[in-house]
Amino acid sequence: MFSKLQKYIGTLNLAHFKQVSHIGLIAGPLVAMIILALGAPSEMQSDDGSISGAWVTLSLLVLMAIWWVTEAIPIPVTALLPLVILPLFGVATIAEAAQPYMHPIVVLLMGGFIFAKAIEQWRLHERIALYVVSKTGGRPARLIGGFMLASALLSMWISNTATAIMMMPIALSVAVAIEARDHQQKHFTVALLLGIAYSCSIGGLGTPIGTPTNLIIIGYLDDQANREISFSEWMMIGIPLVVLLLPLAWFALTKWIFHIPNQPNADAQRNVNNQLATLGPMKTPERRTLMLFCLIAAMWAFRRPLSEWQIGPFTPFSELTDHVTAIIAVLLCFILPAGQKEQPGRKLLDWDIAERIPWGVLLLFGGGMSLAYAITNSGLSSYLGQSLSVLADVHIFILICIITALVLGLTEITSNIATASAIMPIVGAMAIETGIPVEVIAVPVALAAGCAFMLPMATGPNAVVFATGQVTLPQMAKIGLRVNILAVIIISILSFTITPLVFPQS
Repeated sequence: MFSKLQKYIGTLNLAHFKQVSHIGLIAGPLVAMIILALGAPSEMQSDDGSISGAWVTLSLLVLMAIWWVTEAIPIPVTALLPLVILPLFGVATIAEAAQPYMHPIVVLLMGGFIFAKAIEQWRLHERIALYVVSKTGGRPARLIGGFMLASALLSMWISNTATAIMMMPIALSVAVAIEARDHQQKHFTVALLLGIAYSCSIGGLGTPIGTPTNLIIIGYLDDQANREISFSEWMMIGIPLVVLLLPLAWFALTKWIFHIPNQPNADAQRNVNNQLATLGPMKTPERRTLMLFCLIAAMWAFRRPLSEWQIGPFTPFSELTDHVTAIIAVLLCFILPAGQKEQPGRKLLDWDIAERIPWGVLLLFGGGMSLAYAITNSGLSSYLGQSLSVLADVHIFILICIITALVLGLTEITSNIATASAIMPIVGAMAIETGIPVEVIAVPVALAAGCAFMLPMATGPNAVVFATGQVTLPQMAKIGLRVNILAVIIISILSFTITPLVFPQS
């Protein structure tokens, strides 16, 4: 399945976007140079008459946006541009431009990626998924719900795309069993595959490490708003969203868009049970990985009480952070023995497996953070924020709806990390100018950037599903639009109601 996905993505880029990429490769620098040549407005000009850092940053933003959208060069490579442009034009030193590439949030993301490889190495995620699905009783609508629940739970902790790739073969085999017995279930496969894709994206919103956009916003709030958001605090917002949006997406797929009958299907249930039986009883490496997972999850969830825990005169965990906990997890993966009799010296994770994490995502993340740093510190965000201060008269709920819809729409056609990195400093500055709590604006940006259900290129899970050939582009766009509307409504309501309760203003 993974090789097929790679083949599809390669075909998509070469056959459909080759001309667009060539145009973007030229248009990006050309538009950036035109912006520089036109000169900055008086409000953004430097006192000495040189090109202002804000105007350079704007041209860099436009260049990166064009290259990201057109994929003129690989997306992670475009993320390296701040390391060249910012120092050359004096907007930031190389140290200042490079620091965001190893920001603590990047460390947390890297730790989460590597720890997830240990879960994947021993197929623990596959066992969890099959176990959840096996409890649905073989009814088609409930089977879809089981797959969606399993996908969402796994996506909270491991890559959304990796979860989708793992779930696809299981789902396709179940779909064959369903449709072979009941030809009236012609929409079952489409509903099932889209349900998995949507659930992977929705589940990723539940935890900080579930999707990179969550960490981008957390990093921005920590750096620019002096607001530290813990793992558990984010889950107080993310989990309610998952709890509400996941059932709504299931309802849309099985009752609203399609009408999936719910009569029991013994063949489908037998198929899932057989795949679970093939895994055999839980092995020692799986058990130890599961125990480590529970330990790290508990440390993330209860970090605040742990940091205050005293042993005599000592508080050993006073400096414990979510980022440190992630690295503890990585170290333990390479320290703890797997417990295999065949390979007594083997650890829970091998480096040749660990180094397969998506390094490109980390580069993209770092580039986005570096761009966000420049947008804020060059004064560009303040200028744009003042320009948008006319929105102060708009009711905050309407403003949240507008921002959510805008970010979600942009995410359909460009990288969600890029979208969040570019948008957040601007709307953050606008919030400061208008007196709106920054968290109330930041949360919907993060959540909306993780939700894009219409197009194959919008998210990894969407691409995985489209690569199967079972879902057409018109189907994905038509169905995804409805789920997008549901996402905008739920995200806006939760951001307006829950965020002020989780982050009360002093």
